[in-house]
Amino acid sequence: MLFSKSIFGFSTNLANKLLREPIKGTVKIMAKTSNSIIETLLGGLVIAVSAYFVYFAYSSGQSGRPSNGYSVLAKFHRTDGLHVGSDVKVSGVKVGYVLSLEIDPKSYQARATFFINNSIKLPMDSSAAIVSEGLLGGKYISLDPGTDSDLLADKGIITQTESSVNLETLLNKFLFSKHEDAEPPPPTEDISSKGKQIAN
Repeated sequence: MLFSKSIFGFSTNLANKLLREPIKGTVKIMAKTSNSIIETLLGGLVIAVSAYFVYFAYSSGQSGRPSNGYSVLAKFHRTDGLHVGSDVKVSGVKVGYVLSLEIDPKSYQARATFFINNSIKLPMDSSAAIVSEGLLGGKYISLDPGTDSDLLADKGIITQTESSVNLETLLNKFLFSKHEDAEPPPPTEDISSKGKQIAN
């Protein structure tokens, strides 16, 4: 009798254990699946937000650029600080942007091609200069319209240019000149003492 009870108790415990294990396993699988779904949704949300910001930045950059105009070419000895997309201004007002920067293989000068709004017509004798927006600001091309009756056409060339000024070179020259000014003058001879020596 005792033996049969023990067998019955053992079989009951075993059955309960077997019933509990699948339930625990199912709960674990469901928890892992829900975590994976949440992580997937969060990852998709991050990608969507990043894509939106990239599109917004690109649209903002394009919105300030004229879509109807013509290109003009100019050569400079230096284009330090200028890059593709830099502004082109007339009297401080943006009228275009830089399309490309290349090296002329014959003259080794920098060749800048920039886009100008079609509403701005430049005379043939106009000039272009690379200037800075401030001490630590970026560079842009400043156009100074001439007085010629003939106008620049598409792919026209501006021959009167002023290259970019290298700020580091100016600072080095300034500091070097200050260093030379700070050097003490050579010692001068005492004429009176020299005269006494000759007299003796």
